Amino acid sequence: MFKSVFLTIAILLTIVGITFGQNMNIQAGSSYSGSGTYNIKGSINNAEAKTIGGTVNLTGTNQSIGTAGNGGLTFGTLNSQGTGTKTQNVEVTTTTAYTAGGTASYDINGQSLNLDGSASRTTGTLVANGAGSTVNYRANAGGQTIIDASYTNLNLLNAATKSLQGAVVAGTMTHVGGDLTVDNDLTVNTSGTYATIADITAGRTVTLGSGVSSINTISALAATANLVNGSGALTISTLSGNDGTITAAVNGGTMTFTNAAINNGNITGGAGLVTFSNTLSHNTGIITAGTGGMRFDDDLDINSGTVTAGAGANLDMNANVGNAGTISLTGTGTATFAGSFTSQTGTVNLAVTSTWTYDGGNQNVAGGGLGVTYGNLTMAGTASSIKTALGDITVNGNFLNSPSLTTNMRTYGLTLSGTKTNANATMQFAGLNNGIVFSDGTVEYNGTTGDAASQTIAAGTYENLLFVNDAPKNILAGSLVRTTANLNINAGVTANIQNTGTLQVDLDLTNAGTINNDGTVQIGN
Repeated sequence: MFKSVFLTIAILLTIVGITFGQNMNIQAGSSYSGSGTYNIKGSINNAEAKTIGGTVNLTGTNQSIGTAGNGGLTFGTLNSQGTGTKTQNVEVTTTTAYTAGGTASYDINGQSLNLDGSASRTTGTLVANGAGSTVNYRANAGGQTIIDASYTNLNLLNAATKSLQGAVVAGTMTHVGGDLTVDNDLTVNTSGTYATIADITAGRTVTLGSGVSSINTISALAATANLVNGSGALTISTLSGNDGTITAAVNGGTMTFTNAAINNGNITGGAGLVTFSNTLSHNTGIITAGTGGMRFDDDLDINSGTVTAGAGANLDMNANVGNAGTISLTGTGTATFAGSFTSQTGTVNLAVTSTWTYDGGNQNVAGGGLGVTYGNLTMAGTASSIKTALGDITVNGNFLNSPSLTTNMRTYGLTLSGTKTNANATMQFAGLNNGIVFSDGTVEYNGTTGDAASQTIAAGTYENLLFVNDAPKNILAGSLVRTTANLNINAGVTANIQNTGTLQVDLDLTNAGTINNDGTVQIGN
């Protein structure tokens, strides 16, 4: 009887020893030195912050690392092995190496894990997505691998270059120091800051989320690599190489490129405005404005690629453009253009329903001689500015010359298919017979004998009609030229009204030049 009782007690004591023993208890004032190995099946309990050199292997099941509130633990090498869950209760730092192995889950448990040496995952799992959990990759030389895991807070610090072991997901991410190579998919759900992304490799995608993000430098995106911005604002300081695709999601936030950019791939906007604050050299690929529009605040050089906007999208070009590639407006796409074409050897494809607006100060207007045919054409911009034609202009849609502006056609033709509006504005014609009647605004025939030997005044009813400069102004036989306002014939101007031709001035006719009248001059309506 007693023998069996003692045997039972012995067995229980053995079980208790297995279950509750095998811990490493770190007392206050203790010290650890050497480069040996600690194989621990139980928990690590500490009374104060402590550094343990050498290698610590967590080989048991469901182990705890540290006693909450008693200071952090620093290990040389820490290997998570065994089974179950390893729960971190204090800040942990590894100076040489960290490995998530075995079949265990290593749970950071809302603490910080500082990895100053190498880091890897074999068959285990790093659980870093709990509330407050932070992993700091802090190697200062060579290369450091980022363990494939889901992180709440992920920080890549110091000078070592960084790469990804596998797909990585982070809530927030900070990257400073050494270059980052994205050789696996990277998803950041809220905000991120990045130093230099040296490369997003072929087939890999960086996806940014709802927070404000910034990238100092993108050196390269491979041809099939992707950078996708979510609903947050993204700033890229320097884009020095892109052979892949940079895209804003449909509900995407703003994207801003602050320094001179070089692009060899595709850039697609979304609901947020895409801004190039400095120069852009676009070599190949397609740049597409989204519904939020795309703005170029400095010179745009299109070397062989395409810049395009479709329905609901606008290209806002605030400086000069050199186009050896393609500018395209499809559907009801729009473009505003404040500069000039420094070169135009490429293609400009403008749909009939598209609208091109010159909205700068004094500007040259590209025409058919430069390969430009317009859908709808609007002259706008600085008050009292002059838009000067560089060639014959064809407008397949509507033409608007905005109030206070002057459009100087010189000797070039203007072909209009839709409506024409010149209210409180001025149209100037200097050619032999390139004049067009506008029933609103002012039409000025201002040719000199250097422009044409004489000018034919287009028959029809004008609001304000003005004759300027020394090329004779001819009203042809059988034609009626009428102005519903005053007519001023300036000094040095000769007006010839041919036989059966009629000049009708509904208000005052003021002549400081010469009238040769072989037809009829009607003053008053």
